[in-house]
Amino acid sequence: KFTVEQPVTLNPVRLSEPDSAALVEEVIKFADAVRSGQPATLDLSIPELNTLLHIAPDTGYGKFTELIAFKAAQPEEQFLVADVCLPLNKMKFWEGQRYAAGEAEFKPDIVAEAGADMKLVSLTVPGKEVEPKFVEALGGWHWLTPYQKLEKFTPVFKAITKVEVTSGGITLTAEGKP
Repeated sequence: KFTVEQPVTLNPVRLSEPDSAALVEEVIKFADAVRSGQPATLDLSIPELNTLLHIAPDTGYGKFTELIAFKAAQPEEQFLVADVCLPLNKMKFWEGQRYAAGEAEFKPDIVAEAGADMKLVSLTVPGKEVEPKFVEALGGWHWLTPYQKLEKFTPVFKAITKVEVTSGGITLTAEGKP
């Protein structure tokens, strides 16, 4: 009742190419420090989060840029707000997909044995009612799982000890090895 037949195009705010290259260097420095057991912090703005989604490898689950476009941070609730276009199988799955297109809130967190992740906590589709049970089911998805399974990312995700939503994005913290 709350889906549409065709996907919508998301328009995330991203960094320019030169700023994107600088972001990659910053992320590499953070990852290198984390892998070596050093304490490290990484601040990421909304455009930087969208840029990372844009350049992230497809791990076989599709590109997140087709699903999520971050647009705001809510530090009081510790939520990231995004426009979304979520593909869902039709009741008769062999008939293809429909799309939940609207706005979602995600809660970044630390998940036992996986490290940094985020979960969907709300979904609003303009002019339509989304069943709370559906949102609850989506809340069970671990959104960063495809990347947590990549060998080069696994130790970095697991070493992150704190994720904080700030007024402009998020801060990732790894305390380092004692």
